[in-house]
Amino acid sequence: MTMGEISRWYGDYLTKSDRKKISGHYGLQAPVLESWLRSMSMLRNRCAHHNRLYGITVSGGFMIPKHIGNEGYLPLFNTIDRHGLYNLFMAMCYLADVIERSDEKEKFIRNLISIKGKYGISEGMLGFPEGISIQSLTDDI
Repeated sequence: MTMGEISRWYGDYLTKSDRKKISGHYGLQAPVLESWLRSMSMLRNRCAHHNRLYGITVSGGFMIPKHIGNEGYLPLFNTIDRHGLYNLFMAMCYLADVIERSDEKEKFIRNLISIKGKYGISEGMLGFPEGISIQSLTDDI
């Protein structure tokens, strides 16, 4: 399934009960997981069509969870710029941890550091909150 198909399948075709079971497995509320999947689908499409990512607003109604399986992630979300790319990065890192793919999360952060340095993109352009840098993520998550 494509990312868009997964997003539509979860949000449009599953019963409320099934969405709740699936999201519970990830330590999330069903509407939060749905918003994350829709936002990831948007991000995937931007990447596939060679659009820039810095400075974008994440569509898909991205939601910050009130409760999450790993509470250490909650303070890392940017509640001021809720729709910046940074929050989607946090969501992807969280899901990588839940499915025990920390190696992918670490690879993602290393690549982000490399791209930032190569192109001179600031954390602010990626929606990072004040006081959090890409480098600090390796210590925080």
